[in-house]
Amino acid sequence: RDWSSDVCSSDLAQSFYESQLTKEQHIQMIDENLYEVSAEVPFTSQLVWWLRSFGKKLIHIEPAELHQAVNEIEE
Repeated sequence: RDWSSDVCSSDLAQSFYESQLTKEQHIQMIDENLYEVSAEVPFTSQLVWWLRSFGKKLIHIEPAELHQAVNEIEE
């Protein structure tokens, strides 16, 4: 399994509460309007597709390979 960490706004963090990546995901408030969501999940095309559905609402994605896959423009 790979480790995923995403930084997002408080309204988007609600989506991670409702549709968890895994039961062991962690959501931590960074400040009033920013949250870090982290989870140990497999790097799959389904994960990439799901994260892409949030568009530019995800502020930061790790690891770098996942970030690249999510932001890759399909031709």
